[in-house]
Amino acid sequence: MSFHLPLRFKSIVLALVLFVLASSTFLRADTVVLKDGDKFSGTAVKLEGGKLTFQTAFADAIVIAWIR
Repeated sequence: MSFHLPLRFKSIVLALVLFVLASSTFLRADTVVLKDGDKFSGTAVKLEGGKLTFQTAFADAIVIAWIR
């Protein structure tokens, strides 16, 4: 017994899969929230000596004081 899906359904599923794969890099981004509520997305590079080095797409690496 064979099961055939309509071409339109296959196209929609393929488009959704491609969208999820393409957006997965944004889902893995680290987020830093500052005390004033500002948010930065990027990649945490290192945490050393109470300072976080954070790489963003729009600026060079920035260093933020890490306070717990």
